[in-house]
Amino acid sequence: MEGVQAAKKPKRFPVVIFSHGNGGTSFSYASLIEDLVSRGYVVAAVEHTQTSVAVRFPDGRIVPFRNEKMPAGLSRAESMQWRMEGASAAIAEGAADIRFVKERLAELNASGSQQFLLAGRLDVNRVAAMGHSAGGAYAVRACQLDSGLAACVDLDGGMVPVAALPVYPDGAAMKQPLLLLEANYIESQMTGTKAEFQEYFRKKEQQLQSCAPGSYNVILKSPGIAHPSFSDIPLFFAGTQGYPEISAVRHNHRLIQSFVQAFLDKNLRGRKAPLLDGSSRAHPEATVQRYGR
Repeated sequence: MEGVQAAKKPKRFPVVIFSHGNGGTSFSYASLIEDLVSRGYVVAAVEHTQTSVAVRFPDGRIVPFRNEKMPAGLSRAESMQWRMEGASAAIAEGAADIRFVKERLAELNASGSQQFLLAGRLDVNRVAAMGHSAGGAYAVRACQLDSGLAACVDLDGGMVPVAALPVYPDGAAMKQPLLLLEANYIESQMTGTKAEFQEYFRKKEQQLQSCAPGSYNVILKSPGIAHPSFSDIPLFFAGTQGYPEISAVRHNHRLIQSFVQAFLDKNLRGRKAPLLDGSSRAHPEATVQRYGR
């Protein structure tokens, strides 16, 4: 509801900047966003120009999703290179969007403007970047470049068969704790050759080993869990087109939300996280690996 006053307590709210997947929209993540808001987080959901299905600007301009076609006649190696160059450019743009939103929120928070209902109420020292799929890569890249972000949540954003986290010539590394929360996949559901999978998992482990203390890779294994499960899409098609029944969809949403909440509460609120730091028996539908101890 527009224009509603914020709760009087706490005095300042931690912030999550959220990025959608490629060709998507933040409106497809209402269940995840509303759950965080209900727990006292302010969520700034970014519509990434040319990555979102469409973005409408205040002057009436509408910028649709940029869908470039691959040139004909490329070899497999050349097509992979073409894809990676496009992905690298998109990730750089997405990360810049996140950093812009972070800076703009800080300006609005400090302005005291009555036009901004949360002026003075944001804790700009407790800001996390979070995203799904391509948006997860945006969040990671933003954190590589901006130490002012306090934590990072990457929802199923691994770039199989290349790398789990973005790699750039500058070699920038995250200094923030990372939650890489993924659905469980078998090789038949992944793109690439067996040799590429082996190299991908080797690279993934290497990248995670270099993460900051308090980082986690959580792999979810509940029935029906898949890449779209982190969005609202399975709610729309539950029981059809290969999507699980509504009870499984809701269960998977709650499972995802519980790990996101535990990680953010630990890093933005200083709370204990037994779901992440307890025994594996506490979460039978997930494998939790901690990094940077």
